[in-house]
Amino acid sequence: MKITNGKVFLDGRFQDLEIKFENGVITEVAEHVEDDEVIDAKGQYVYAGIVDTHCHGGFLRSFGYEPKTAHNGTVKEQAEYLCAKLPEFGVTTVFPTLASDLGTYDDELEAVRIIREIRPTVKGAKPLKFHFEITYPSLDRYLPNGKVEQLPSIEHTDWLVDNDYSDIAFICIAPDLEGSMEWLDYVVSKGVQPEVGYTKATAETIIEA
Repeated sequence: MKITNGKVFLDGRFQDLEIKFENGVITEVAEHVEDDEVIDAKGQYVYAGIVDTHCHGGFLRSFGYEPKTAHNGTVKEQAEYLCAKLPEFGVTTVFPTLASDLGTYDDELEAVRIIREIRPTVKGAKPLKFHFEITYPSLDRYLPNGKVEQLPSIEHTDWLVDNDYSDIAFICIAPDLEGSMEWLDYVVSKGVQPEVGYTKATAETIIEA
């Protein structure tokens, strides 16, 4: 199948090109490609799919347990809605972003399990990897009851990701917290990119991290 009459974004500019694809994979981009099946873009812009690596939700839905969206269905229903809706805005891959200040760690674990369950069959944008935000904060305004309730630890993070790091992209940490440096070494060894934030750390601590 080919797409014709589109303004194709390639090499930093829009070009009058045609795109051929088979089984969801682009096989040719040129001024003219041969194929009997044709999609007429009618002058619309044609982009590569957007990968959104920081998406809590939208459209009054959430990928996690957000009290403000609870009336719009279960976490499974909301995640399915979001995946179906996002391609309308060019997003074909999404990293569901879960924030500890919006719920409990137990809720995050449950969201991870649900999204993993629907991933093979969900329609629309693919929920590829997880982004854990505000996971281990030290900044006062992000601390429930004004105190650190959970220090970073290997045991806690293993539990939070259900002992599976294969689809974890980012985990946020304040590196001034006790145990952070050992934790950083561990998650990096698991292929995870640590994200520094929500912290009172000094510049020296950030550099060490």
